[in-house]
Amino acid sequence: MDPKTKAKIMEYLTTNPRSFVEEIVEETGVSRTDVYEVLNEYRIQLRAQAPPPKATRRRFGMRS
Repeated sequence: MDPKTKAKIMEYLTTNPRSFVEEIVEETGVSRTDVYEVLNEYRIQLRAQAPPPKATRRRFGMRS
């Protein structure tokens, strides 16, 4: 993928983080496959930055 295309999609995502794929395709003029590729990379980056889930004392079906 062209770095300019990726930069264009990432720029749009930073200004409109909750956009639908169709919105991104219409606004940036790039192909849907490029948008999905960048979104997958973006999702992986966000997961890597997120803290691990906290362990809880509750188990399934147990109450106390």
